[in-house]
Amino acid sequence: MTKDGASRFSKAKDHYFLAMGAAVLVTLLWSTSYILNKIAFQHHIGPFTLAGLRYSVSALTLVLVRLILNIAPKKHVQKKEVRIQLRPYYIIVLGFPVPTRIWLKNEWYDWAKNLISTSRVEQWINKIYVLQLLDIHKEGKVDVSRKLWTILVFMMWHQVHIEGATASHEYKTLVI
Repeated sequence: MTKDGASRFSKAKDHYFLAMGAAVLVTLLWSTSYILNKIAFQHHIGPFTLAGLRYSVSALTLVLVRLILNIAPKKHVQKKEVRIQLRPYYIIVLGFPVPTRIWLKNEWYDWAKNLISTSRVEQWINKIYVLQLLDIHKEGKVDVSRKLWTILVFMMWHQVHIEGATASHEYKTLVI
């Protein structure tokens, strides 16, 4: 085996152990969360406080893991472009992005337009502006998928919890 082949094998082995370690850590955290929830509820800690604590601890853990591993993407310069090559553990720490940008342009465009039109949130949101944002996003001029998704989630929440609408089959298929 060549020196280059041996170093590749060593790197793959390191990544394997890192992935397995992350899997074991996640399993331990999830398995103990039931017990911790029971104890917290016995001491009258509310569910929102508990959720906030869990998210704060997880964010702190991610920051510590990032600092410990010194994760920075490798940059390769090719023809005046900077391409970023992600390391495998970079994906483990940050997770996989949801392609709402693509879905809002294609599959979910009609659903989003219908939701914006039928939702009764004029008191808080300018629906004409949101429809314009959706059209701009579909045309590919600007990526406003995060703004749109935040507004759409609020509109779904408002329809279900304030307006009293039941979750339609359309919502369930989006969630599943």
